[in-house]
Amino acid sequence: MRSRCVFLTIIAGIFLIFTAKGICQVKTSPVESVEKYGQGTINWSMGYIEAMGLGASPDSATAKIQNRPVALRAAKEMASRNLTEIVRMVQVDSSAKLVNLMAQNSALNTQVNALIQSAIVADQQFMPDGTVEIRLRIALYRELGQAIYSLLVVTKKEAGAPATPSAAPVAFTGIVVDARGTGARPAIFPKILDEDGKEIYTASMVDSDAFAQFGMSGYTREIMIGPRHPRVAPSALIIKAIRASGMGKADVVISREDAQKISAAPQSAGLFQQCRIMMVVD
Repeated sequence: MRSRCVFLTIIAGIFLIFTAKGICQVKTSPVESVEKYGQGTINWSMGYIEAMGLGASPDSATAKIQNRPVALRAAKEMASRNLTEIVRMVQVDSSAKLVNLMAQNSALNTQVNALIQSAIVADQQFMPDGTVEIRLRIALYRELGQAIYSLLVVTKKEAGAPATPSAAPVAFTGIVVDARGTGARPAIFPKILDEDGKEIYTASMVDSDAFAQFGMSGYTREIMIGPRHPRVAPSALIIKAIRASGMGKADVVISREDAQKISAAPQSAGLFQQCRIMMVVD
């Protein structure tokens, strides 16, 4: 009998632990590229940023239902603060996080704050004790990315002599860069460079509508997913990154041979324009 009581006590304790943590948990696939910051995440694969907030109503067992709006408001305010912290940590390109750009541009700062205030409620849960758990979400590319697109992407296009092809053009429908083992990290505006530092793929090459829908590059942690992803299938060119570049390690460097292979393909400009790029990261 004593053993049974101890067992039930342990089970009750485990239940209380999970209840205290809340049931509004973010579920992600192991192959998704997700960065966790405090009470939220940046999901580079699915293209969104989320933050959680917890709010409590006044202590009154008889007024839990009536006090839900108070708890909900408190939870939303906390989630909004957490979302602000996470958004500021987003890697924009290999040289800067969003917080750096916001400090330099008051208009961008205003736009980003407005986006956070208009974040959608991804989920909310009312707990038995009267507390409320809420998750706020903004779109990584369609909303946040578009807010800084005009700041980084200039109207002039990069001009340069095309590489002389050494082989017949190769037909492919997308490009997969295997950057595993290089320390490469996701960013809103990544670049592909060759060994000489020449820019093969940059933000100035993409179509704004395609960017808003897909982002410059898709991200996954599984190499088998990359070539089969709808944005690059059915015939993806797979190339291996030599190293990551830049302070933020968001740019990837490929060999001269692979860079030439891409340049030799007549459809590469169209693929870049439509953001048909996938990167495999650790």
